[in-house]
This record gives sequence, structure tokens and C-alpha cells, in this order.
Amino acid sequence: MLSIRFPIPIKNALTPSIPRFSRNQTPRRIRSHPRLSNSLSLHCATATDAVVHREESREQLNDRFAPGVHFPPDDEPLPVGLRRELMPRHVAVIMDGNVRWERRRGLPAGSGHEAGAQSLRGLVELCCKWGIRVLTVFAFSFDNWTRPKVEVEFLLDLFEKMLSSEIDDFASEGIRISIIGDSSKLPNPLPKLISDAEERTKDNSRLQLIVAVSYSGKYDVVQACKSISQKVKDGVVEVDDINESLIEQELETNCTEFPYPDLLIRTSGELRVSNFLLWQLAYTELFFASALWPDFGKSEFVEALVSFQQRQRRYEKLQIVIILPLNWPLRTSVQVSSNAARLNVQTHGGDDDVTVRSIMFLSLSSPISIENALIPFKPRSSRSQTPGIRSHPLPSNPLSLPRSAAAAAAFKEETRQFAPGGDFPPDEESLPAGLRRDLMPRHVAVIMDGNVRWEKRRGLPAGSGHQAGVRSVRELIKLSSKWGIGVLTVFAFSYDNWNRSKMEVGFLMTLFEKMITAEIDNLARDGVRISIIGDSSKLPKSLQKVISDAEERTKDNSRLHLIVAVSYSGKYDVVQACKSICHKVKDGLVQVDDINESLVEQELETNCTEFPYPDLLIRTGGDIRVSNFLLWQLAYTELFFVSALWPDFGKAEFAEALTSFQRRQRRYGGR
Repeated sequence: MLSIRFPIPIKNALTPSIPRFSRNQTPRRIRSHPRLSNSLSLHCATATDAVVHREESREQLNDRFAPGVHFPPDDEPLPVGLRRELMPRHVAVIMDGNVRWERRRGLPAGSGHEAGAQSLRGLVELCCKWGIRVLTVFAFSFDNWTRPKVEVEFLLDLFEKMLSSEIDDFASEGIRISIIGDSSKLPNPLPKLISDAEERTKDNSRLQLIVAVSYSGKYDVVQACKSISQKVKDGVVEVDDINESLIEQELETNCTEFPYPDLLIRTSGELRVSNFLLWQLAYTELFFASALWPDFGKSEFVEALVSFQQRQRRYEKLQIVIILPLNWPLRTSVQVSSNAARLNVQTHGGDDDVTVRSIMFLSLSSPISIENALIPFKPRSSRSQTPGIRSHPLPSNPLSLPRSAAAAAAFKEETRQFAPGGDFPPDEESLPAGLRRDLMPRHVAVIMDGNVRWEKRRGLPAGSGHQAGVRSVRELIKLSSKWGIGVLTVFAFSYDNWNRSKMEVGFLMTLFEKMITAEIDNLARDGVRISIIGDSSKLPKSLQKVISDAEERTKDNSRLHLIVAVSYSGKYDVVQACKSICHKVKDGLVQVDDINESLVEQELETNCTEFPYPDLLIRTGGDIRVSNFLLWQLAYTELFFVSALWPDFGKAEFAEALTSFQRRQRRYGGR
């Protein structure tokens, strides 16, 4: 495959069958954290909102989503703004805010959970009507067992009553019920009721309702690791055969055809995933609604779905190279056929032959249409011509801005002040207004996204964005050292990035090696310890040597621990941890029954630091997902999404993220 510096935008593509390739969509309009231009309002309730509505009757609540509601057998027209072909196949929901809802209204304890159950009935109805295939709801977390006994008993009793009262309707309307979680902790007769409901609805296919009870994402990974370890012990599986696919087969979400949510909705304004579906959320789009769960209805669901359909999803997997003649017309349509390994090119006008490089694709359930794409071209002629880029104007995705000598000069001047070898002040400085040192996160993780978009918007040469991104890394290291943050983890190169063009991968490897070489003296002098996590076997030998030397030289430093994730992914980390545990099981050093969260955590690559779990994750570039980064470790991490591209992320943006973190209340499933 030829290397390609410019992506081919894919607009309104249909859904592939592989979960990670769920859908490429129209250019996104972001709705999320208040920092973003199309911001999600996360304001606190006003005094009016908190007025006690003691007169609100159960009949009024039932009018919204009545128990036992009949689900229409036929699909209905979608609300304005939604397209059925872009509907997510799998939606997951963290139903948060029941207790706050009842307290704001001065209602008796338990009223919020009962009202929340009615919201769930309404959501099931909408999913059936609008063609969503799987709905997974977080009903009772494994961590919820630490709540007061009276509340736990009330929740389990409510779940039992709801399941008993709804099973006839679910069965008649084609809804399949699956319950995931540790059923061994559930009281009788709930396990028997669950088993009967699953058996009765197992052949239904209109909607699969997955209810997570006594569940957590970590529990799911642990039980998968136990199952695989037992197979290794029994000689059914070899340790070297353990991979992502094998783990996915052992997860509890393997009960469905679509185990990976396309969209996760969390209500009540909290920005975290709370130990829910950690592995499965690797590429899921996240939507955070300010409404409390009992107030989440049709309009809020539509808003979440519209946001999803307006986003552009990328998985670093799809690369397309088309070689066209110099005079080839702009209007070109490319069709990727189902299960195709080649591109079939249909053109409008032009007489010359088209050469398309063969490329392997994962199985696709529907064609992908690419129109008016940025097309690298090369004339099929004996005359020598200079390769270049021919592009159709795309106002919503300004990838074809002119490159000028003035722009390049401005870029050079802008980055001069951040030259390699800059000093990191040895003393702490006063914090920006609004920040408190005693509330500073111990561990901050960053997904540094937007380098390529940054350079293209400025019409700069390829690679300029990555070089500018290095500047932001230096600044972040300096600020973290000054402000007392103990650990900084940056996502420098994803395991998925190996699917990018060979030219870009080579450039990034060289840039990374040069940066470490240039900065090591300053980092060592200023007390910064360096650790590199990821699959180093895929890195160039020279880079492996530079990394080893840097880690050895700085291993005793303690002012700031800088962890750089290179050739890393959250799934890779879990796989290698599972392999390590299975080796110990095979050698008799560990018993299968002894495998637990603590053992898994000891085998993760972030075990290199005293504080392996980020308190705060920052993602730049405007996308609202975690992109297969630190999946296990992000169970309770506070999330902050900023629209600024990574090279534009500086002191003001970092202070804003830290201020947001310090204003949040963290609970870990308890009260």
C-alpha cells in the first residue's frame, strides 16, 4: 500500500458487522462537557427546580411510562433529525440520579427508584419502536452492595417485582431478556426468576434487553480470566493463543450478537463510566445528560441519538489509496462491497483507466460510499509528473487549505519558544486562581488528539501537527511538575495506530526517539521519572534502546512520574495481564479460585507506578470516547473532554480541566 498523508473522509457510511467498525457518520457536532462549543449543560438545579412536588401523584408518573405498556408491533416514524439507517445497534445506559430526584421533590425513600423503573419501561418501548437491537442498562452495580442494607434490599425487591410484572409483555412483544453479573450474591427467589425469564424469552429477537445486576466491568474481566485460566490448566487452551477474541468470548456480554455498545448514555451530569462495561466501551461514543434518570424520557433520548448520528467514528483501521490520472474528474464515487478485499471504483466522466491498490477489509454488512474524497493521484503516463493532491472543497472538513511560505514561517516562529532542552522550573509556583493544591489529582491521563487536524487547518506540511504536539507535551510536563501532580500518563501511540500509513508511523517513531534523546538530560535533572508502557516488541530496535536507557537513568526520580503509552491499548494491557496469570496457573504458582481484581491489577502495565488509576482523564480534539486507552484503570476516573486540538492545549485549558475535577463529587458506587 502506498503511504497516504491525507485521510479520505467517509460520510454517512452504513454500519459494518464488526462491532469496532460500527459506523462512520456525518461530520460531528459535539454535545458533551461545558467546555465544548455545542455544550451539554451540566448546571446545578435552581431553587425552582428543587421545589418539593409532594402533590405529584403516582398516576401522573404512570401517565408518562405506565407499567405494562403495550409495545406497538410495527415501527413508527422516527423523530425529526434521526435516520433509521444510522441508528445505533446497541445502546447502554447508566441510570443515575434516582435518589437525588426523590430528595429534590421531598418524596419518600424509594420513590426515585420506582420512578426510575418507569423510565426504563419507556426506554424499552422507544428502542422497540426505533429499531435498536440491544439495550443494556446498569441496574445494580457490584459496588452497590456497600450501600445501606435497607436500600439494597429495596432495590432487589423492586427488580424482582418489575421482572415478574413485565415478563408477559416482554415475551409477547418479542423482547429477549438477559441478566449479566454475579448471580451468586442475589437472594432467593431472584436467581430462579431470572433463569425462567431468560428461558422463556430466549428465542425473541425484536430487542434484547440486557440488565446488569451485581455487575461491574472489572468483575466481568476477572471472571473471563478465571475461565481462560481453567482452560489453560485443563490443557484446552495454550497461553500463547490468548488474545482479544478469546477474552471477548468469555465476557458476559457474549450473550448478544452485538456485544459492544455503539452509544453509552449516562444521566445526572456525572462524567465517568463507574466500572461499567470497561472492555466493551473501548470505542463507544459517550453521551452525558444532565437530566436525572427519572426525568429521562423521549426528548432526552432523541437528543442523545441525534448527537450520536452526527459524530464521525474512527478506529484507525480503514486505509484507502486510489491512484488516478492527473486529469481525473473530481466527482468520484468509491464503493466497498460486502466482504470485499478490493475497492470497486465508479466514476463520472474521464476515459483513463483507474488503478486501485488491493486492500484487505474486515467483513462488512453494507457498502461504504465515499464521495468527493481527497484523492492522492499519480498519472498513468510515460511522462514524468509531480505527484500531488487533488481535492474537492469540503467546508465542514477543511483539509485542503493552501500551504504557503508565510504559514510555514509562522509555524516555525510559533514553535521556537518550545525548543528541545527547555528548563523545567525546580520550584513549585502559585496555582492559578480557583485551584487548590490539596485537591489536585494525583494521576492525570491525557489522550492527545488533533495533531493532524491542527496542521491541516493551517495548511502546514505533514508532520507539523505532531511536532507542535511535542511542544504541548513539554508544557504539560512543566505544569504538572509545578502544580504537584504525581503521575502524568500520555497516550502517544495507540496499538491501533500501526494501521496508519507506513510513512506516518515511521515519522512518529523517529519523532518519539528524537524527543526522548533531546529531553532526557532536563527530565533527569528535574526529578522526572520516565516509564514506557505498551508492546515494545513492535518498536524499532534503536527506539527500544533509547527507552531502556531513559527508564534506567530516571528510575530513582520522584518529583513527577511520566508514563508514555506507546504501541499500547487497554485491551492489549488486559490480554498480557491474563497471559501472565495463566502462565502462573499453569506453573502451579496461582490457583484459579485465587484470581481476583488485585491479582489482575498487579499484572497490568500501569503497576509501574504508585498511583496506577488516573483521577482525571483529559481528551482533546472534541471526540467523546476513550479510544481503547487504560480501560481497566478508568473504572472510576473523572472524564474531561475539550474541543481544543492537542497543539492548542496549554496552561489555560489544563487549569480549566483541573478546576472541573476539583468541583466534582466522587462516590465509587456508594453514598
